[in-house]
Amino acid sequence: SLKNNKKYAPTEAATPATLHQR
Repeated sequence: SLKNNKKYAPTEAATPATLHQR
């Protein structure tokens, strides 16, 4: 999840906001 989140957010927070930033 860290790899995936790095594209959207600098933190390892799996929030709906980050998921929508796809």
